[in-house]
Amino acid sequence: MASPLGGPVIYLRAREDCSTGRQPSGLGSLLMAGLTFCHAGMFVALAGQWWSNDMHSCALLPLWVSLFLAFDGHSWLTRLKELRDRISRLQKEPPFVILQTLLSKVPFQPVGVGWFYALQFNGVPMRNPRLKRGPGDVRGGTLGDIEGMARCENKREEIFLRRLTNGDHCAVAIINDRIVGYEWFCDKPFHLEERYLHRVNIPSDAIYAYDAYILHEYRLRGLWLKFKEYLADLMQKLGRNKIITMIEYGNRLSMNTHLRFGFKPYRSVLVIKFFGKKIFIERSI
Repeated sequence: MASPLGGPVIYLRAREDCSTGRQPSGLGSLLMAGLTFCHAGMFVALAGQWWSNDMHSCALLPLWVSLFLAFDGHSWLTRLKELRDRISRLQKEPPFVILQTLLSKVPFQPVGVGWFYALQFNGVPMRNPRLKRGPGDVRGGTLGDIEGMARCENKREEIFLRRLTNGDHCAVAIINDRIVGYEWFCDKPFHLEERYLHRVNIPSDAIYAYDAYILHEYRLRGLWLKFKEYLADLMQKLGRNKIITMIEYGNRLSMNTHLRFGFKPYRSVLVIKFFGKKIFIERSI
């Protein structure tokens, strides 16, 4: 896979995940082996105290058993397993995503990198009558929906309030009177991307779609396509005939979904953050 400076990679294939049953390798296996060894050592120590004639050790046996069960059944074992799973998942990611993840864990994040693609869809999305039979409805978002949107992804309500105040458009997905997803749209001359503060120029005949989110349990049910139907109505109202959007490198599901829908990449953007300063390197595709 090419690096950001060596040329972009557009189609990202999904790799084998943890559900295949393959045993973890590398650091994940080492951690689990160490965990098993520690548990065996604790059992040996307890057995030695039990069979010894030292009454003080026998008196402490219930305490050691309680501590062992507490570590084994709760925080210690669970956290090590979670760490093993995270390492296993990270090993399957491209090197750039691993670097990005590691830098994001550094306190205060003095150095960071980002890489995303700009995609474009020409025309107004077609309506699909079959989507009406799917679960949920999509409608325009209002001030009264801010609290529900904030709960979806644990974002601050001020973020959504600022967007509405600035005149951006919003769509929300509703299932059983609950907001389960949203997507935002901007038709101004430019949009300042919130994560990296990258300026996205929006042509006069286009609309910018950003920050689309659907709860995990409601994905792959047609809600994303319903958002596009809502967007089609909004584009006709505003007189726009083109959609542009940004997708972060490594988001394989979103990239493949947009490509299948008909979006075409036209630019890649590499972001380098160094002690508060940002450098944007853009390449046309």
